[in-house]
Amino acid sequence: MRLLGALGALSFAGQLLLSCGVAGAQSLSELQALAKKDGDSLARLDIEAFMKNVVPESKNYAVVVQLTALSPKYKCKPCVELDKTLRTVARGWNRHGDKDQIVFASMDMEDGEELFHKMKIEQIPRLMVFP
Repeated sequence: MRLLGALGALSFAGQLLLSCGVAGAQSLSELQALAKKDGDSLARLDIEAFMKNVVPESKNYAVVVQLTALSPKYKCKPCVELDKTLRTVARGWNRHGDKDQIVFASMDMEDGEELFHKMKIEQIPRLMVFP
């Protein structure tokens, strides 16, 4: 049942991408630059970066995205714990893994609230893989 919900969300994201007129994926280097900017090898995404770099099927890399709410106003303890863990995994992967195959990213509720609602994301944190 959850898989069907995730597939529906991905289908919606693809439709949203087409309706926004985004022609294709930006380069992997854009996501890697966002990850370096953060310092923990975890690219911080807003809706525009998500639509350009995560959703398109034409990319030749996978993106592991954490959908979260880290602001203290949300009081999401599981979000904080997942964030710590994912940052550790991302640092390890970028030291020893194939950086050109998998990118780790995070989108916070404050940066993507509209997209969270349109994708019917009701529970967070959520970890999604976009191959």
